[in-house]
Amino acid sequence: MDTIEKAKQKRWMWIAGAVVVCLYFGPGIIGSVHEAIVVRHRAEAEAAKEKADRQKPAPAPPAPDAAAIQAAANAALSTRLAGKWEGVILLPSPPEGTCKIGLELRTNPDKDAAFAGYSNFSCAPSMMEVMAHQGGGHKMTPAEAMNLMDQALKPSAGIFSGVADKGAIKLTADKTLGTTPGGCSIVAISVMPFGANDMGAEFRGNDANGCQGGQLVMHRTGS
Repeated sequence: MDTIEKAKQKRWMWIAGAVVVCLYFGPGIIGSVHEAIVVRHRAEAEAAKEKADRQKPAPAPPAPDAAAIQAAANAALSTRLAGKWEGVILLPSPPEGTCKIGLELRTNPDKDAAFAGYSNFSCAPSMMEVMAHQGGGHKMTPAEAMNLMDQALKPSAGIFSGVADKGAIKLTADKTLGTTPGGCSIVAISVMPFGANDMGAEFRGNDANGCQGGQLVMHRTGS
């Protein structure tokens, strides 16, 4: 009997000890298990997100800023063409002959992509015109020749304004000062880069006496 009672007491002691252990260590063990489960789920979720992100298509590059591109192109055009230029062109005679055009091109600080131009336009008489003054056996005196040349080289000047457009600077006359002896003046001119260092130009005359205009290559004479 004593042996049985001792065995029962021993069993109850084990049970009580187990209960004490569970009460003391149980919450920590349960918390650790729960934390491990949460960490594992979090890691699995992050791994799934990274995999999904890798499978997403790359975002499209931002659309180019058209205004910024145009501003950069205008700035490059201004750097390339601003300055003083000169060119020679042979125009129908009459009214003109061999003509020289000078153009000073500057940016207009008051407006975006705007330019100002200042021109000089003069023409020398052709050989046919000189011979016409010596018709009927008359021999032109040096004074007459100088007077003819002085009149022919009388320049027509112009003040222009315009804007950059499609790689060119298009100018129109705001004011013209005088005409050549043939009655010509420039009312509009467009310029664009030509080759590495030159400038192409196309101008329109005032249509008086057949002054139509023309095209020429101009060379830089100053900055």
